[in-house]
Amino acid sequence: MGQVKLNEVAQAFGRWRAEKVGNEPLPESLWAQAVEAAREHGTTKTARLLRLNHSALKRRGDHEAGREEAAGA
Repeated sequence: MGQVKLNEVAQAFGRWRAEKVGNEPLPESLWAQAVEAAREHGTTKTARLLRLNHSALKRRGDHEAGREEAAGA
């Protein structure tokens, strides 16, 4: 994804929140952007700005890192 601009990710989250219907789960594409942003900007800062659960974001980031390590082994 290259350098992640946290404000652009926040705008994408804002658009999704404005358009979602009911209790719709967060799309995987937005989770992926959040994980990438957290790698670059830190989990705490990213979770706070995107209004995500810190533990859930960290868990997803850890899961992604594990998959990348397994693929590279």
